[in-house]
Amino acid sequence: MNNNARYDLSDRLIHFFRAVDTQNPDTPTLPEHWSFASIENFDEPLSPFFLMRNVVRQGRIWATWSVRSGRRTVYGPDPAICFTEMPIAAFVEAGIARAAAGQAMSPYGLVLPKAAMFGLGARPVIYGLSGDISVTDEPSGARMIAPEQLPAHEQYRYVTYNPASERPIDWTHEREWRWPLRDAPEADPNDLPPDIENLHGLELDHEQLQGIGAIVKTTTQAEQLIYDILTKVDRGDIDEHRYEFVLALDSVPNVADLRDRQALQDAIDAARIDLAPYFSIKKPRAEALSEQFRKLVTNVEADAEAPQAGEFGGCWLWITDNGHELTRALLRCEHVRVTKMGKYIAELHEFSDMRSLAQREDMTRELARRLEAQFGVHATYLSVIPYDDPDGVPFYNGDELDDRKFYNYSDDEGDY
Repeated sequence: MNNNARYDLSDRLIHFFRAVDTQNPDTPTLPEHWSFASIENFDEPLSPFFLMRNVVRQGRIWATWSVRSGRRTVYGPDPAICFTEMPIAAFVEAGIARAAAGQAMSPYGLVLPKAAMFGLGARPVIYGLSGDISVTDEPSGARMIAPEQLPAHEQYRYVTYNPASERPIDWTHEREWRWPLRDAPEADPNDLPPDIENLHGLELDHEQLQGIGAIVKTTTQAEQLIYDILTKVDRGDIDEHRYEFVLALDSVPNVADLRDRQALQDAIDAARIDLAPYFSIKKPRAEALSEQFRKLVTNVEADAEAPQAGEFGGCWLWITDNGHELTRALLRCEHVRVTKMGKYIAELHEFSDMRSLAQREDMTRELARRLEAQFGVHATYLSVIPYDDPDGVPFYNGDELDDRKFYNYSDDEGDY
C-alpha cells in the first residue's frame, strides 16, 4: 500500500506570489529594470501575475530574507526561497481566502516536483527547537542562532513556533519548505538597484527541474504564460518539456473538487502544455510559406520609391504572434529568430541598404499590412539607432501594441 496516496499529501512544492508594495520598507530589493516588455505602474502594487511572468521569463526565483518590521525572518547566513507542500486544492482555497482578507498570499503559484527540489537542496522547515534559542543580530543584518543550538548551514530552516504563548505563534498551516542560496553576495546599501539578471536565486531552467506547473486565475493569463514558455523554448533556453501544465482556475467549475486526487489529475491533464503542434509543421509546407513571405518582401521593395538618404540604423519585421503557422514556418526555415528580448524578427535583406532608416520603417510597416491581409498574422517593425543590433538601444516599435501576450503589465488582473 502506498501511504502517500492521500488527499492531504502532495508530491509537489508550490512557490506562491503575492502583490508587492514597492513603497513598503520591508519589500526586498527590486530591480531597476524588469525583464523584457515589462510595463510597471508605479502608482500600484506589483501584481502576483506580473511577478510570476517575470520569474518564468528570467528562469529564476529570487532568494530573499523575508523581512518583517525591519528584521529578517530567515535566520543564518543564507537567504532562502519559500515553498508550501500544501496540496493544490488546499493552496488555491487558502490563497483565495487569504487574499480576500488582505493577507500576503494569492492563488498564483509555480508548482515544482518535490523530489527534484529535494535533490537541489530544498528542505522542510523546522518549527521550533527543544529549548529557547539564543540569537545574535549582526551588523550585516543577519540573525544568527547560537551554532550549538542549530548549525549555521541549517538555520535558514528555522521558523519560530510557540502555540502556548499569550500571543500564539503558529505558522505550521503553511507546511513550509525552503531552498537556501548558499554564499549569496551581500548587497551594498549604497549601490544602485541591481539589474534583474543580478538578483540571485533558484535557476528554474536547471535541467533537473522537468515537469514544472503553474496556477493562474484566468484562461487568458494561461495563454500569456504559454506564450512566454514557447518563447523560451524557441530561444533555446529550455526544452519543450520543462513546463508540464498551466492550470487556469476559471476553467475549474469547483475548486473543492481538486481535493480528489483523480479530479486533480484530470484537471492537470486538461491543462497540460503540449508544445508539439508548434514544432510539427512539415518542411515542404514551411518552405512554401517562406517562399510566399519572401515574394511579399520583394514586392514591397519593387513598389517602393527610389532610395532616400537619411538616418542610419537597423530595421526588422517583428511578428508578434509566436504561435502562428507563418511564424513557425519562418522559424523552421531560419528566416526568423528570437532576440534576447523575446521578439520574433525577420531580416529583410531584399530591402536596399541605400534606403534611409525612416524609409525602411515605412516599407516594413507596409509589409506588415500585406502579411496581415494575406496570412492574418500581426506584425510591425523594430528599429534600432544607430546600430545594426536588434537588442541595441535606443529601439523603436512601429505600433503601440496592446498585446498582453508580449507585454507584461504590473496591474494586469483583478484581485480575488
